[in-house]
Amino acid sequence: MEAGWYEANSVARPARPRLNLDLDVDVCVVGAGLAGLTVAREIAQRGWSVAVLEAGEVAWAASGRNLGFVLPGFAEDIRGIIERIGLDHAKQLWALSEQGLDYVRRTILDTQMPGVDLINGWLHVSKTDNSDELRSEVERMRWIGTDVEFWPVDRVRDQLHSPGISARCITGKPFTLIHLTMRLDSRRSPKKRVRAFSRTHRLFRSIRLASASA
Repeated sequence: MEAGWYEANSVARPARPRLNLDLDVDVCVVGAGLAGLTVAREIAQRGWSVAVLEAGEVAWAASGRNLGFVLPGFAEDIRGIIERIGLDHAKQLWALSEQGLDYVRRTILDTQMPGVDLINGWLHVSKTDNSDELRSEVERMRWIGTDVEFWPVDRVRDQLHSPGISARCITGKPFTLIHLTMRLDSRRSPKKRVRAFSRTHRLFRSIRLASASA
């Protein structure tokens, strides 16, 4: 079977065996996605030993097979957040999400992560003529301290050679990862302290059963 785009453009990654032995560690992290591997990395840097257990492959789902956008913000749009908690708290939440952005960027640069090319900026394109709505959204995002600007249709077409109508462009901290098929466990955590295991389905079921009976 011919490899897909992700497989064809991915960097070499170490094989991660299934856990089939007794292991004594300080911390067990369940799930080897972005969150789980970040937790394991932080724990290892503090001198603790860690086992990371993954039911599938390390960084195989959304953490390692997405379009590569690393953006601040939340699933709720900024207008809904402001209406719900007020402008001041919305600013604090946005700043918190930007801290996560900075963490990912620092990790990539500090570890010289292979297979990752950083491209600054993010362009959100609209295919409908809703310039007024987008301008209002850009203004709300500026209220919370976001570096964002509105691009008219001509500028979008010049950049993308696309029939898109209008766009907002968030510049500055957001960035795009090209070839995000890197394995997230290649962050060069202290190797003697972190061990990752893939395809560990049965152990997950055992953990759930033990938790339910406790």
